Amino acid sequence: DAKHTSLEIVDKNAGQLYSTSIKSNYKVQTMKIEKTYQQQLDFNLVIDGKTYSKSFSIMEPIALAVNN
Repeated sequence: DAKHTSLEIVDKNAGQLYSTSIKSNYKVQTMKIEKTYQQQLDFNLVIDGKTYSKSFSIMEPIALAVNN
């Protein structure tokens, strides 16, 4: 069992969206984050002092012209 586990989700522009300390009797949770263009989300999971991070970016769609 992990002694200390926490999860934080941060939006680069809006700031902290979610933060929690996870106990050994955790339950599975589902959350929905509304997607916006030029958004960067950083996920930080800390387990017993070791940090695991992952970032995701949403860029604006690019229109491509096709000439026949």
